Amino acid sequence: MIDHKPPGSYILRDIFDVAVPEPVSWMPQALGWQILLFIASCAGAYFAYRYARRWFQNRYRRQAIVALQQFDPAEQSAAETLFSIMKGMLIHLDALHAPLFAEQFLACLDNYPSHNDRPFTSQLGQAWLNSIVVESSCLSFEQYGQLRTMCLLWANSHQTGTL
Repeated sequence: MIDHKPPGSYILRDIFDVAVPEPVSWMPQALGWQILLFIASCAGAYFAYRYARRWFQNRYRRQAIVALQQFDPAEQSAAETLFSIMKGMLIHLDALHAPLFAEQFLACLDNYPSHNDRPFTSQLGQAWLNSIVVESSCLSFEQYGQLRTMCLLWANSHQTGTL
């Protein structure tokens, strides 16, 4: 508490300072409000934990989306780059997906619940995998654009079931 000095002027000698009241505590005094504060704090901590866990578990998705956005179809090994990004996502989801290639790889991508209808087991998906294996086979810029769009849509919308 601050100790106030009386005024030094002759005119103000009979005037006394106003008493400073005790500070009011922000802690609720009633037990019901304390219980409510505790429950709200626990609920806030629980939701913060769930948000942080979801954010941490989806880091692979964010990294893949950045890699897909930086994808350049003009580079020599564009098909392999796209394949390695998608394969990395599948391996992160389940290590048993590591040996998958060709039809099994495309079917595995399509089997994850997503907002799009099985686009990878199409002719474009077959041409994509064929361009990886056969050097003389290459995709056009338009086809790479479609593949990139399909992969971005899959990366954004596939559901893992663990969250």
